[in-house]
Amino acid sequence: MGLFSKSKKENIPANKEGYARVLNYIKIDAINGKPLETFFWEYSKQKKGIFAGKLEIIYLEEGAYEVFAHGVTYQTKTTQIHIAVEAGKNYILGAGVLEDDTEGLYFEER
Repeated sequence: MGLFSKSKKENIPANKEGYARVLNYIKIDAINGKPLETFFWEYSKQKKGIFAGKLEIIYLEEGAYEVFAHGVTYQTKTTQIHIAVEAGKNYILGAGVLEDDTEGLYFEER
């Protein structure tokens, strides 16, 4: 997987078909123990929320990942979630009230 940074847009691969698009609404601390900056990602024009920055689109190769993240900006404890992605599909990674009425991270196909 190639490296991508905000300042080096020329590193974007010509073909993104081998990647899943994950729309990130939260603050990611690490993916598989590595910082977000080591994964291929870019900013979307869409905003995360009224006080938040731009939404991130993370391009992940097909497979399983362990994500450590903060659900919201004031949350001090990092939360863990396991995700699995398929190439060519779109997903949303966010935080909110889950089905069991607890707050936490969620991951769903878009």
